[in-house]
Amino acid sequence: DDRRLRDALARRGIKYVASCLMMFDPDALAADASLNAVDADGRVQAKIDWYIGIPPVHADHVANKVAKIEAAVRALAPDGIHLGFMRWPGFWELWMPGNSPRDFPEYSYDKGTLRAFEAATGVALPSHDARAAAAWIAANARTTWIDWKCQVVVDVVARQSGHLASLRVKEMQAVKKDEILAIVSSPADAAAVLALADR
Repeated sequence: DDRRLRDALARRGIKYVASCLMMFDPDALAADASLNAVDADGRVQAKIDWYIGIPPVHADHVANKVAKIEAAVRALAPDGIHLGFMRWPGFWELWMPGNSPRDFPEYSYDKGTLRAFEAATGVALPSHDARAAAAWIAANARTTWIDWKCQVVVDVVARQSGHLASLRVKEMQAVKKDEILAIVSSPADAAAVLALADR
């Protein structure tokens, strides 16, 4: 079982890192269309091969992921947590030498994200229509938009880092199969992930 594996690795000095796929969750998207990302032309993001992303402004979705991470931390006391796909939607894995960001759509100009942008920055958009908002942002608030999107990601990670670092393992709780992927990492790799506070 997962706990026995984790303990066996610890006895051998091997770090154990839990990984949660944050903003990649096709099942969540299938269940809730409001999580869909929208590009500057008003098109809902289409699946590219296996990938489709979720904008990180959706607090309920983030809270659901945090709950799963907390369960894994309590049950397995990992040495670190890897937050997979902790980014805005976009399949950057397709970028090749010679490509530029303009070759791929930018997400997300959905109404929920646009309202969150206004609330956080004080910028008043003339419209919540994706195409009109994207054009206005590009001409009038591009730097503010980029800075805000970066800060959204930083804030999600910081909230989880601070919360998980203070979480102490006091009880065993079951973690449902496939909700948390436990992975083995060498000590060198473990240093590169978001580490929990020393226990």
